[in-house]
Amino acid sequence: MINKEFCFEEEIRDGYLVTERVKKIWYTEINLLIAFDRMCKEHNLKYSVCYGTLLGAIRHKGFIPWDDDLDVCMPVPDYLVFKDLFPRDGDFFLDSVFNDEVRDLSPSNLLKIKSKKIIIEFNHFPLRTMAGLGLDVFPLCGYPSDKNEQEKYLSDYMKWSNIWKEKVVIPYGTKYYSREKHIEIFQEMQKIITRYDYETAEFIAPAYFEKDTFLSCGDNRIMPKEWYESAIKMKFENRELNVPKGYDSVLSKWYGDYMILPSEESRNKQLATKRYMITNFEMYK
Repeated sequence: MINKEFCFEEEIRDGYLVTERVKKIWYTEINLLIAFDRMCKEHNLKYSVCYGTLLGAIRHKGFIPWDDDLDVCMPVPDYLVFKDLFPRDGDFFLDSVFNDEVRDLSPSNLLKIKSKKIIIEFNHFPLRTMAGLGLDVFPLCGYPSDKNEQEKYLSDYMKWSNIWKEKVVIPYGTKYYSREKHIEIFQEMQKIITRYDYETAEFIAPAYFEKDTFLSCGDNRIMPKEWYESAIKMKFENRELNVPKGYDSVLSKWYGDYMILPSEESRNKQLATKRYMITNFEMYK
């Protein structure tokens, strides 16, 4: 089902000009969200929007005007089912080691669903890579209740984050890069995310193999599972998507007073490292 109600006209949102080009990019992502949401319903899989998409849903009722990312999270048992179900044909594809049809693996360790129509060039020194516009899928993983065990678990994430950077990200695109090593490390990281049983855990967190630099609370990513136990529907552009019932606690943990807009300089940095190449404008007609 293709979304036919999205307006491509320029508009001012929160003092920021959203161009027709950005609107067309959002249109692609809205249709990706529709496909993802429909598939989760068909297979009874749980998900919630998260990170910037959750912030956009609550603060802007849609996309953050100076952003284009889509983020969702799924309980890790649902995530492990989903990875095998996503269709390999159509306008979107599963960009992951899980997909045997992907020839050039992404330097990201996340499961991503990407558009075949829009390519993004990322420039994050020393990494320069091409990527499809799409959706990041974060598995929500169970954590132990003991504080010391929690810290040990978090340290294992960082250990493998450093291995990933050293063995995959830095050599990516050079003669030192190894596809076999890439796959081997990815598989080891998948073992990390299933170490603790999600269903019986009191605490959870997204499987994020990076430092928690975005957290405003100065703590760590671990949250009570009850914040995500159920989802409610919230407006996102001209759709309604799943939002965790404890969204206020989640957003406060990540962003502090999340209703305050960032500085203009911060907004401009969001898109400064990206360049879009739309391969087929026919899809918008």
